[in-house]
Amino acid sequence: MEVSPLAEYIDMKDHYIAFVDLEGFGLEKSSSLPSDGDSITVKSLKDAVQLALVQQSEYLRRFSLVFCDRVRDENGLDQGEIIVQVREVAATIRKINVKLSGVFDYHQVMTIFSNLSHNSSSKASI
Repeated sequence: MEVSPLAEYIDMKDHYIAFVDLEGFGLEKSSSLPSDGDSITVKSLKDAVQLALVQQSEYLRRFSLVFCDRVRDENGLDQGEIIVQVREVAATIRKINVKLSGVFDYHQVMTIFSNLSHNSSSKASI
């Protein structure tokens, strides 16, 4: 919002859930993982994922509006800062992609081992 302000009627803080406290969504800030006795419920995990998806959607909506002349503030487009943001987003996507590739590879290997185990147990029973 500071890098490329939009017209006031579009860029009000109360238009974005990113400015709402997490407690308003029934979620709490936590800097550590839950202890053995505490566990994350499926509902709270789903709520957190949904909240993250809505925030991503808001970010992309606002990022797109930065390029629209009609809704931009009088200050104009700060291309340097926009490029910095694009590079940060691209780097984050690369990191996520690497992690997801590792998870995918792990599941592929587990499937192969599962199939091998299943085939060897069925041959042993013959």
